[in-house]
Amino acid sequence: MSVHDPASPGPATGTDHDVDSWLFPTLFDEIATRIGDQAAVIEADGSTVTWSEFVGNSERLAARLSDEGLVRGDGVAVFMRNCSAFLETYVAAFRAGFVPVNVNYRYGTDETLHLLADSGARAVLYHAAFREVIASVRARTTGVSVWIEVPDDTDGPTPPWAIDHRGIVSAEAAPGVLDALAPSGEIPILLYTGGTTGMPKGVIWRQRDLFTILISKGNPWRDLPPPESLDHLVRAATTRPGPIDLAACPFMHATGLFNQLITLAAGGTSVVVPGTTFDAEVLLSTASRHGATLLVIVGDSMARPIADALDRIAGRLELGRLVAIVSSGATFSKEVKERLLDHLPGISIVDAFGSSEASGIGINISTIGDVRDTADFVLGPTVRVLTDDGRFLAHGEVGEGLVALGGALPVGYHNDPDKSARTFREIDGVRYAFPGDHARVTVDGTLHLLGRGSSCINSGGEKVYPEEVEEVVRRHEAVADAACIGVPDDRFGEAVAAIVSLRDGATIDLETLRAHVKGQLAGYKAPRRLVVVDEVVRSPSGKLDHRWLRATAAG
Repeated sequence: MSVHDPASPGPATGTDHDVDSWLFPTLFDEIATRIGDQAAVIEADGSTVTWSEFVGNSERLAARLSDEGLVRGDGVAVFMRNCSAFLETYVAAFRAGFVPVNVNYRYGTDETLHLLADSGARAVLYHAAFREVIASVRARTTGVSVWIEVPDDTDGPTPPWAIDHRGIVSAEAAPGVLDALAPSGEIPILLYTGGTTGMPKGVIWRQRDLFTILISKGNPWRDLPPPESLDHLVRAATTRPGPIDLAACPFMHATGLFNQLITLAAGGTSVVVPGTTFDAEVLLSTASRHGATLLVIVGDSMARPIADALDRIAGRLELGRLVAIVSSGATFSKEVKERLLDHLPGISIVDAFGSSEASGIGINISTIGDVRDTADFVLGPTVRVLTDDGRFLAHGEVGEGLVALGGALPVGYHNDPDKSARTFREIDGVRYAFPGDHARVTVDGTLHLLGRGSSCINSGGEKVYPEEVEEVVRRHEAVADAACIGVPDDRFGEAVAAIVSLRDGATIDLETLRAHVKGQLAGYKAPRRLVVVDEVVRSPSGKLDHRWLRATAAG
C-alpha cells in the first residue's frame, strides 16, 4: 500500500500526550487485564463479547493477516455493518501497523472497486450479507489477496475463496507472530468521507493524532477525566462502571467510529442496535433493555424520529440510566432538543461540531431549562475564524469567515495533493484545517454555523446557506424532513429550492411555505421552488444524499 508511514506534516498537537506509548491497543490491552470478564460489546442478538475476548480476537486477527502475507502499512478494508468484528478489525490493524479502511456498505461494485484501488487495500473483511457484491468486486480486482467473511443471518456457506472469520477468532495465535506486531503512532488510518461531488476521499489520520484528539481532553459524559498518565487513564477506565454506548449511526462513519473508540477507552460497552435500518422504537427499546447511558445520533434526521417515538412509547421504557444524547455531523435543532428533554429531563444533549477532517471545532450542551440555539457552538481552544480579507478574527471580535482548526490534524487526503493543500494550510507557522464551513462569531464569543461554502446559494448577489433555510422549513408543522439546494433561475441566477417530505395526512403549497420562512428569515432566503417527495433520501449516517438532491431538484 502506498500510505505506509506518512511524512510528518509538522507539529500537530502541542501536547505531552502525543507519544507512541499512548495508543489504542496498548490501552485496550491494559483495560482487558483488569476487567476482562466485563462486556466490551453487546451484539445485535444480545450475545456478549467480553473485554478478554475482544482483545484476544483482535490479536488473532492481526496474527492471521500477518500469516497471510500482509506487512506494515498494508490496507485492511472493512465492509461491515455495526458489530464487534468491525471494532476488533480496527484494533487488529492498529496493533499490527496495518491501515484500516472504512467502506460504505451501501456501495455497489464500481464504487467499492474505486475505493479499494484508491486505498491499495490488500485484505477485505465483509459481512456475509454482502457476498454478492464482494464476489463481483473480487472478479474485477487483483490488488486484494485476502478475503474474510464475517457471518451474519445470511444462508449459505463461506465461498471457497474466502476465509471464515469464525475460524480465525477461535484459533490460537502464535506468540512469535504477536511479538513481532508492534503498534506505531505514525501508521495511519484511512477514513473515507463522501463529498458533495465525485468519489469519496480518504482522510489520512495518524493513530497518535487520533488518540490525542479523542482521548487526551477527557470526556465528562463518559466519566472520563483528562488523563495525567497512561496508568491514570487505565485506572479511570476500570475502577467504576463504564459507559454503555448505543450508536444509532454506522461505525463506518466518523461519528460512529470515533464515539465507540472513546467509549472503549473509558472501559465501557458498545451496544449494537438490531436491524439493518434506523428504527427509533428499536433503538429506544434496545437502550431500555441494556440500560444504555449514551445514545449517539446524527442530528435531526435521527433526533426527530426519536422524539416522535418517545411521544408514543416513553411510558413503556426504562431510560433512567441515560446520561446524554451525543450528536455530530448534521443540524440538531433547538426545538427537537426541547422535545427530547421534555421526555428525558435528566440528560444532557451534546451537539458537537466537527468533520472527518477536523474533529473538535465546537460543542454545545443543552439541559432542561437551558437549551442551546441551533448551530450555536462554544469554540474549541484551537479554533480560529479567517475573514474574507485573509486575517483571523481577534479574541472578542465580531465577524464572519471560514472556520479553521489547529491542533491534532490529519496528514491530508490520500492521493489528492491539491485538495490537501486547499484544506490543510499553514498560517503564521501554524497548520490549520479548513473544512469549508462558514460561521459568524457573535459578541459573546459564540460561533454560529452558517453552512458549507461549497453549497452556498447565490441568489441575486445575496448569500443563502441551505442549512439555515432547512432548519426553518422543518419547523413547519406539516414538514417531516427537508433539504434545500440552489437551482438555476433566469432572474436571480440561482433560486432556493426546497425538497420536503410531509407528516402523515399533511399538505403544503409553495406560498404557505414561503410565508412561513419569511416570518423568520430575510425574504430572499424563502424557497422559490417546492418539491414534495415521499422521503428525503439520506445515507445510513443521516447525512443528505447530494446526488439524489441535485437530481430531484433538476427534475
